[in-house]
Amino acid sequence: MDDKDKPKKDMESTEPPTDNNNPHKKQKWGTKIEFLLTCLSYVIGFGNIWRFPYICYKNGGGAFLIPYALSLAFIGFPLMVFEMTLGQIMPIFEGIGISMFIMVAVQAVYYNMLVAISLRYFFGSFTTDDLPWKHCNSKWLNCTEGLIGNDTALKNPSDEYFHKQVLHINDDISNIGTLVWPLVGCLFLAWLLVFLSLAKGVKSMGKGITLPGAWDGIKFYITPDFTKLFGSQVWIDASQQIFFSLGISWGTMITLASYNDFENHLISDATIIAVGNSFTSISAGFVIFAYMGAVAHKRQVEVSNVATGGSGLAFMIYPEAVAMFPWGQLFSIVFFFMLILLGMGSQTPNMESLVSATLDYRPDRRQYRIVILILFCVFGFNLGLIYCNQAGMYWFSLFNDFVASTSAMIVGLVEVVSIAWIYGIDKFMDHIKEMVGRYPKPRIFWKIVWQYITPVALTVLLIATVITTSAPVYRGYVYPSWTAWLGWAIILGQVLPIPVIAAYYLHKCYWDDQINLKEVSVPDVDWKSAEASNTSTESNKTVLPIPVIAAYYLHKCYWDDQINLKEVSVPDVDWKSAEASNTSTESNKTVTE
Repeated sequence: MDDKDKPKKDMESTEPPTDNNNPHKKQKWGTKIEFLLTCLSYVIGFGNIWRFPYICYKNGGGAFLIPYALSLAFIGFPLMVFEMTLGQIMPIFEGIGISMFIMVAVQAVYYNMLVAISLRYFFGSFTTDDLPWKHCNSKWLNCTEGLIGNDTALKNPSDEYFHKQVLHINDDISNIGTLVWPLVGCLFLAWLLVFLSLAKGVKSMGKGITLPGAWDGIKFYITPDFTKLFGSQVWIDASQQIFFSLGISWGTMITLASYNDFENHLISDATIIAVGNSFTSISAGFVIFAYMGAVAHKRQVEVSNVATGGSGLAFMIYPEAVAMFPWGQLFSIVFFFMLILLGMGSQTPNMESLVSATLDYRPDRRQYRIVILILFCVFGFNLGLIYCNQAGMYWFSLFNDFVASTSAMIVGLVEVVSIAWIYGIDKFMDHIKEMVGRYPKPRIFWKIVWQYITPVALTVLLIATVITTSAPVYRGYVYPSWTAWLGWAIILGQVLPIPVIAAYYLHKCYWDDQINLKEVSVPDVDWKSAEASNTSTESNKTVLPIPVIAAYYLHKCYWDDQINLKEVSVPDVDWKSAEASNTSTESNKTVTE
């Protein structure tokens, strides 16, 4: 397709503009920089400023950077290249796609709660007096501005403000109490911002190092505790942080890459995004640990005794640190405005992937995109109310600490095994060569990583996760045992579509003989030439999970001896030359190995 025939972008948006001549057609990015900036906005968010520092702090400071770097090199980056390739060359496998859809929906609901709490602090920063979390309130009975020491009953003002003033927290996850209406209002505003960002288009910390005690925090950050490396938890946390921060296995990266032109150089894009994300996390760590050192100096405690939980780092340590500055109100406004922007930068691509997946299933409904977006936002707001009651933080921590990343690891494992071992890693790399003009270098490295290192690493980490996982703990409160079962049930619900969809199609094809397996095992049009064709709604059907197809043909070839395996291991037509042909939809079908 000539450049002049490509749809032009008329507004900045996470979704490129619709082709007016064909409203059913998949859209494209206007420029490469739009894609890169949107991806960077997606991966750089709360995971860098909020989750990475606490996971690093929890696992011995600098020692965490070793498994983090290895997880990035052998799990995160390979899977990112993998997913960006999938987004550019082929429809997503149906079972995996449904699992990703559910995972993104679950994450979007609780992730927007972080934006809501940031909004609550942002509005609380507009005061002519001292910031409200700087001093104790007479209603906070256990609050002290002095030294806490080993007295766990005493709390500092920022802790009491977060839990008593913002959350109105109860003492048990089952005691939900009443809705906290200021949080409900902020949650509504957060979802309104998501809607406006997608409907209309969207396309300061350094002074912490000057505070007393800041260098103690930085020293803790860069001094590794190597004893942590001998435990399994640091490796599990590092891999889960990679999944959470890079957003791999959620489907969002596949959605964003699907708007690229076929010839887009995806490996360089993945490098920029992965390196940019990790550089931001590591750089932010210096500032964040400087804040923690300053707070530890003020409280006269060790840096290792400052933070109490992941959410506590962003909404207790940070507010306490900015309150130490002259003109703390201004620093607080800027800081929480930054958090809001970071949160929205990640949340809008998540919601775009949900809307895009829905419209890809029914392209003839693209004219109702706004209506679908409104329905998603209303639905997300109502589900998010579970985090706005007096036990909301317990539920939030359950989803954040127990549910989110484990499902992504399972989907990532199924994803890479399906392509590397069933579809064929050589064929997959041939597709990359067709797009970028050469094989990824060094070729042997990528083959080994995709076929062996990444699958084995994910398998070992998943087994370790299952063995070591127990009921979560928040501020000394140990969750009841049923919450662990609930967490695993939610994980199962997210990944269950993969085997269920596979079994459904296998039953229809093999036992009921209602449909031809070949018809549902490939796209209705050639994956490359689809960009140039004005196909109907039926051309957007997705692919049957590859393991089912492989098992079916293996059974036919080796047990029933009905067909020759060689006959079904090559495409019916050359996949490269199909773009130049003006044949019908049927002539463009290829056969999955």
